[in-house]
Amino acid sequence: MATFAGSALRSPHPRDVRTTTGAVSTMDLQRALFSPPRFKTMGFLIQVEKSDYPSIQEFTGLSLPDVSRAVGFLDEHDLVHVSKERNGRYPVTVVSASEAGRAEFRLLLKELKKYGSGSV
Repeated sequence: MATFAGSALRSPHPRDVRTTTGAVSTMDLQRALFSPPRFKTMGFLIQVEKSDYPSIQEFTGLSLPDVSRAVGFLDEHDLVHVSKERNGRYPVTVVSASEAGRAEFRLLLKELKKYGSGSV
């Protein structure tokens, strides 16, 4: 760990897709989306208007902590919108894919089709 002017600076985490300027490149973002939990979560969210965590969990087969981590990452990178709604007396976390998230995921799928268009 390096220190600079009295504050500790750490090297970026290997899964952090931000560049040194703080921007996120499309290639890095697509690589990050290729993580199976994130890929499954985005794949489900682009098919629905909005969803809650249990529905995402049921569709993707992910554990609740994995869903939470995937949604947190996607929200941090503005690929999804997270909001709280009420279901009777109970608060429910609702997630929907943002337009940028939908576009980024479609671009990733288009890129992947280049490699898998043949029959298996």
